[in-house]
Amino acid sequence: MMTSSSAPVLLWDIDGTLLYNDVRGLGPYLDAIARVAPGVPVPEIVTHGKTDWQVICELLEAADLDLGIAEAVSDQLDEVSRSYLDPEGALKLLPFVSEALGAFQSAGLRNGLLTGNSIGRSRMKLTGAGLNAGLIDWDAGFFGSRTRVRSDLSHAARARFKDVPILLIGDTPLDGHAAQKAGIPFVAVCTGIYDASAFENEDCLLVLDDLSNGREQILEVLRHIAHM
Repeated sequence: MMTSSSAPVLLWDIDGTLLYNDVRGLGPYLDAIARVAPGVPVPEIVTHGKTDWQVICELLEAADLDLGIAEAVSDQLDEVSRSYLDPEGALKLLPFVSEALGAFQSAGLRNGLLTGNSIGRSRMKLTGAGLNAGLIDWDAGFFGSRTRVRSDLSHAARARFKDVPILLIGDTPLDGHAAQKAGIPFVAVCTGIYDASAFENEDCLLVLDDLSNGREQILEVLRHIAHM
């Protein structure tokens, strides 16, 4: 379905927002680094809410490896990810996601992405979880394969859609911080590792348990934004 270039844009995070990802830990990143720098021990770091590029750079720094190999590691990450994402049950769409994206698309909205993943890993994850890729407007996507600071993605989105109602939807406070820094309204969904209490001090227009009853609320928020 084609939508107008002036249509309101929903920018979705992926992990914890649209799908459940059973690939825990640093496995794909460590395998990618091992392909470029074999035999180097790499300390663990926390990955939640970070872009792929940020995780790669932080791991290389923790291992005292040259950041000059980051691009090669990033390229390998797409290659090794399939073996982690292919096993049955590794990826599952969260409840009501297909219905919500379909309803928003039918209402004339664009379902874009603002994610820490590369476009390749984003496609692997979403189609691997069983989402109809046609529900995503891939031209309205901002991807973190070469962006260390998540707010750089939100600033790029704000600049591109400066005259269009826009909303960022994610499951972590870091999603909210990125939205706030770029002046993009934020909706939190508590379908990842954070519950509603994590967003008490965040600038959220809505905090939703899931997308079951949140569709009309999101549409109402967009109507309000459009008339501000």
